[in-house]
Amino acid sequence: MITKTSIISDLEINSLEDLHKLKPIMEATNLKVNKSQIARELNIDRRIVDKYINGFEKSKHRASTNCITPYMDTIRELLSDENQQLFYYRRVLWQYLKDNHGYIGSYPNFCNYLNAVPEFKAYFNKRRPSKSQAFIRYETEAGKQAQLDWKESMKLLTTDIGWVEINIFVLILSLT
Repeated sequence: MITKTSIISDLEINSLEDLHKLKPIMEATNLKVNKSQIARELNIDRRIVDKYINGFEKSKHRASTNCITPYMDTIRELLSDENQQLFYYRRVLWQYLKDNHGYIGSYPNFCNYLNAVPEFKAYFNKRRPSKSQAFIRYETEAGKQAQLDWKESMKLLTTDIGWVEINIFVLILSLT
């Protein structure tokens, strides 16, 4: 009996894309290959070797959509000079979009997008609080010391009255 097989005789495995060539050889000759050795030589996991031998092909394109693009006009409007509301932090803008406009994207992706658009990046850079000197909290025994912070003339926009100017007084007592 004469059988003809189309077996590749000059096979060289240099990358993951070459692994699919092993499948016909393994089926025709009933041989098993050492997947662990191939994985060590290619510096990958042996399960990936098995996956590619069985015909897996990596997708050429990612199947993701940009969920930020539909909100581009809303973001531009919120960050414009005409808008009364100021956003000092990206997280506040992200949370506002989630709560009021149905945004579903993640915070890191949102920040990456804002940093990629020069006008948005400039908005948050100019609104960044000044780098004033921070003071280390000094702890004493209970009742010996208090720390005071005072913020004057903060403007807040309320829903019923409108703009209100307030002063904030914070007193922290030492505790043990």
